[in-house]
Amino acid sequence: MTDPIRDGGQAAVAVLGVTLAAVHVRHVISMSDPLLVVVEAAIPLGLALGLVASAGWLRREGYTRRETGYVLAWIGVGVFAMLCALLWTIGHELFAGAEVAHLSYLVANNVTAGAVGGVVLGSYDVATRRRERAYDEARTEAQRERDRFATLFEGVPSPTVHYEYVNGEPLIRDANPAFAEVFGFSEEEALGRSVDDLIVPPDRQDEAAALNERLDERDLQVEVQRRAADGIRDFLLYTVPLSETSEHGFATYVDITEQKRREQRLQVLNRVLRHDHRNAMNVVMGHAADIVEASEDPATLAHAEAIRSRSEDLLERSRKARSVERALGEESDRRTAVDVAALVRRRAAALSNSVDAPDLTVDTPAHPVWVVGNDLLDVAVDNLLENAAKHADDPTIEVRVRPGDPVRVTVRDDGPGIPDEELSVLERDRETQLHHTSGLGLWLVTWIVRDVDGEVSFRTLDDGTEVTLSLEPMAPPSEDEADGAE
Repeated sequence: MTDPIRDGGQAAVAVLGVTLAAVHVRHVISMSDPLLVVVEAAIPLGLALGLVASAGWLRREGYTRRETGYVLAWIGVGVFAMLCALLWTIGHELFAGAEVAHLSYLVANNVTAGAVGGVVLGSYDVATRRRERAYDEARTEAQRERDRFATLFEGVPSPTVHYEYVNGEPLIRDANPAFAEVFGFSEEEALGRSVDDLIVPPDRQDEAAALNERLDERDLQVEVQRRAADGIRDFLLYTVPLSETSEHGFATYVDITEQKRREQRLQVLNRVLRHDHRNAMNVVMGHAADIVEASEDPATLAHAEAIRSRSEDLLERSRKARSVERALGEESDRRTAVDVAALVRRRAAALSNSVDAPDLTVDTPAHPVWVVGNDLLDVAVDNLLENAAKHADDPTIEVRVRPGDPVRVTVRDDGPGIPDEELSVLERDRETQLHHTSGLGLWLVTWIVRDVDGEVSFRTLDDGTEVTLSLEPMAPPSEDEADGAE
């Protein structure tokens, strides 16, 4: 959008230049001495034309109304100064009795020189003001950033320090209130001291020294033990260097003590219960077998068979619980390229060779179909096939693999279907006291597939159930990766 006042000011500079140029052209025409033409008229004419060009330059440089006003003011100062100098010169000549010739051209020459000097000084003034304004804005923005960062630093709920790495030691340059609260050192006590001397236990000094050598790594995360105000605690340490060349950085300690304790207790409880559960079920199954051998009463045999069947079911759940523990313990980033077509054919063949094998149809491409997978993807396929086989008296199962994006693995059976309440539990991804699944197989499938960024969908049909795994396609592995996987 144009600014009439600004454009008018720049036009005034151009008009002044054109007017002065016309005067100088007239002077050139009236003179006969070439040397005088150059000295007295040609040079001023060039300056006047330069004044005209400066108007376009002001517009191209984006001078604002205020900045154009500065230039006009400096032109006025320059013209006034040159006219004052001219008056002093004329007065001196008149006082000396000399005759002053070509007064109008002398005035034009001085006005031209003053106007050009005003443009130069005005442009310098505007450039200086722009630099100062840019510096002030940068300083103000930097102060805002410092204030925002200080608020963030002070408000971080986990202990955080700003350190400087000096002579192999991370020295504390700043610490937030959470650091003082957790580790028991005030900011004044911590400043300038080594982080290792303050909070690293004596038996962890070598470990901390080795960690110090890795402080230049971006996004370093490691579990450590540190000496807090209430004793030794476990932390997840995050370090972020300010830059690759800077010795400064930030370290944040996230307390994971209670989380690790809960995990350890659950692991112990899980192992103990699973061990006792397995041993007790073996005993129960042994007694059930003794009852079958010692009795001929049909009712007693039926009870013994029910005991044996239920015990086998509980042992199978225990086995799946172990698979669940293994799945939950896998690193989520341990992903590999898996030929899902070959995997499905291999697991289907194992099921077909088992006792009471179902009527199984496998439809997969002959060529490899590579997907993002892990070491547990075969467990997910096994559980789908086993779930389909055991929920019908004479099961018929169809397994299909369809390439695409995503790759789809579909298992369809003619069983009674999955109850709606169980499907709703899986979709919510959590169990409640009143709504829970009858087994771990579908949970295990869901967790494994989601760990590789896939999806599981269930569809209940009039004549059975259809479960589909949607998996991300992946490029084939290199020869070295394929050899390592064998």
